[in-house]
Amino acid sequence: NLKTGEWSLQQRIQLSLYNSYSGGEVYSLLANHTLVTNSNQKEFRAEDTSSKHTSADRPHVSDTVIGGDLIVVGAFDTTYRNSQTTYCSVGKWDGSQLSKIGEGLCNSALSKGMKITTAAIAGPNDVYVAGSFQTQVWNGEKHEFVKIFNIAHFNAIDQVWLPLPVGQITCSWCTVTILALAWDSERRQLHVAGKFNAIDGNNIPAGLAVYDQDSGHLVAHPGGGLTMKNVTEDGVGTAIQLDKENGVLYVMG
Repeated sequence: NLKTGEWSLQQRIQLSLYNSYSGGEVYSLLANHTLVTNSNQKEFRAEDTSSKHTSADRPHVSDTVIGGDLIVVGAFDTTYRNSQTTYCSVGKWDGSQLSKIGEGLCNSALSKGMKITTAAIAGPNDVYVAGSFQTQVWNGEKHEFVKIFNIAHFNAIDQVWLPLPVGQITCSWCTVTILALAWDSERRQLHVAGKFNAIDGNNIPAGLAVYDQDSGHLVAHPGGGLTMKNVTEDGVGTAIQLDKENGVLYVMG
């Protein structure tokens, strides 16, 4: 509590991994920071068309899906050793209880060792998580199971997890790990950083990519990629931060 300068001894999460005596791990926490000022009003341009209030009149909009909850991602199955509630390394925490985000992200045959390292909120109905994992989910529109590699998208309206429509992050020499995501509400794009150098097996400049939500395509980043002093070695993007007001993306690695 920043006002009192004290740590809470009650508001804490107990995490557990199946088939392990060690606790689960948290790799990232994400507060709901997407709905704060008029600077991101375009996210709601189609929301309240029947109301006399425009998006510009609503500088503080409540997110009914995530609300004030904290998104927690990492490597954990459940909240205590005997629980059969599987969170699949992602949940939302209201200060006292961890809740699931959707169903079906975990597949027991494929998702062992599910490691989610980062997350991004893309408006009131969309959450992206990424890391180093492989799983499969049921796609009712295609009437088949579809595989997810390293990046998953949760749509709160349909309550489903799905892969990106076009493009899967791959690597010719390494185990793919997505380490950072940043959502650009102005351009409706998801910036991706991590350890990788290809999309669908086709080489791209390493460490950076971008997903365009309108086209549904994951492509090489227009700003290029990352390399080491020895140009034969790929760079790794470890953190990204978007300055929405000035349209600047900061990259660390």
